[in-house]
Amino acid sequence: MHKLLQIVNSPLFAGSGHQDGWTLRESLVRLGRQRVGAIAQQVKLMNNLIKPESSQFNLERFWTHSLTSAFIADYLIQKKRLSLTEPIPFNDYWIGALLHDIGKLILGFFFWSHFEDIVVEMSNENTSFRQAEQALGDVANHEYLGKLLLMKSGVGKLLVEAVSMHDTPGDPPPPLVCLVHLANELSKELGKGYTPDERPTYNSQVLKALKLNISDIKRISNELQGQVSEEINTLVKHCVD
Repeated sequence: MHKLLQIVNSPLFAGSGHQDGWTLRESLVRLGRQRVGAIAQQVKLMNNLIKPESSQFNLERFWTHSLTSAFIADYLIQKKRLSLTEPIPFNDYWIGALLHDIGKLILGFFFWSHFEDIVVEMSNENTSFRQAEQALGDVANHEYLGKLLLMKSGVGKLLVEAVSMHDTPGDPPPPLVCLVHLANELSKELGKGYTPDERPTYNSQVLKALKLNISDIKRISNELQGQVSEEINTLVKHCVD
């Protein structure tokens, strides 16, 4: 997804006069099936080559969490479970939820020892990944790395915000940031965080903006159990095989 966005928004494909980022549907149409397939093969090859042997980064857990978050965001929108101040296009919430933790991929592939320290801090202090980053000095945290990647890809400001603020939403948080934050935390409710025992930490400002309370969260979490969870497991197997 990230590679498609980079290529389709480059001057070669977008054209010098194009001001706004292409949507996912437009990207697929503009590139064509053969180019999309070639890009997918390239990413698959690079994933096999660039991951250092010393890294124990769990790519399957990463995929599971990312896809779960995207599916949950779509579920919340399609089932109208949220009180949003403005509509959010599929392109924005799907890509934002899918790529929200892409900064962790960089940490896990290229800075594994630091990533491992963060995971250990999470376990020892029973804290979130973002809180563990802050406790360890907040050096090149995953939100910031994700922000840099999305900015380089030429996507819109809202998508950059969603990735760079999903753990630190601000006050008041924008609607897309709220949605990605909620989808991210709900995925942990289903046991699909980067670590199996990672617990959700819902931001109070997000809950206030969406007019939700903990009872609402539990109700939504119960809805997501079962079929949705199994569908995600099946899709992840296709992604990592």
